[in-house]
Amino acid sequence: MSLEVLLFLVLQILAVYGESELPDFLRVCKRNEPNLSSCIVDSIENLRPYLITGVPEYNIPSIEPLIMENLLADETPNLKITVTNASAWGCSDFIIKNLSASSSFHEVNVDIDIPKLRIRSHYGVNGKILVLPIKGSGDLEANISDIRANAKFKTELYEKDGTTYLRHKHIKLKVLTGNGNVRLEDIVNGDTVLLKLINDIINKNLEPFLEQLMPLIERALEKVFLRIANGIIDTFTYDQLFPV
Repeated sequence: MSLEVLLFLVLQILAVYGESELPDFLRVCKRNEPNLSSCIVDSIENLRPYLITGVPEYNIPSIEPLIMENLLADETPNLKITVTNASAWGCSDFIIKNLSASSSFHEVNVDIDIPKLRIRSHYGVNGKILVLPIKGSGDLEANISDIRANAKFKTELYEKDGTTYLRHKHIKLKVLTGNGNVRLEDIVNGDTVLLKLINDIINKNLEPFLEQLMPLIERALEKVFLRIANGIIDTFTYDQLFPV
């Protein structure tokens, strides 16, 4: 679900280093690139095998699995939920459906499909999911197919000590899912009958279940990756990040 954001961050990391220092598998897309969007897509495709294992010396994390230690801590009038130690497998099978970028990288819009994800995490919940009052914590496993995601990035320039820098102002993430199943574990203190009932109701109503949770997950991912993105670029000038 966060893969579009991760891929964009990887491109920013690559732009920080001068071309003479780059290994062969990394390609920088400059501001005057004739077809910037195609260049970005080619760069990502070239990186795909390295994204599976990660490249620690370039601060590129592995996406198999994609690990998010503190994914979600949110509350609505009817639900309080936390999700930690989340791992997602299948991210490396992403398909870039569309990518558009402004010449200055101030706006980037990307659509990505992921055929299938397997997710494991720990959760805590207190409130109503669908019509069920649920209170407890435990492990969660989900298998979701036909994921479609869109990420929009907005950046801005600012001055510091007479030098121009770039920062992310906003990241907007939208995720749609297809079929799948979800299994909650350990939530009802060993009551296997009640646990089976909860899981059956959730999976028979998977679409409204995911619709209820997805805005919370999207908002959490936006905050996490906005912080990561600005942490990557805030020590580098705009000209260093995106040379002419």
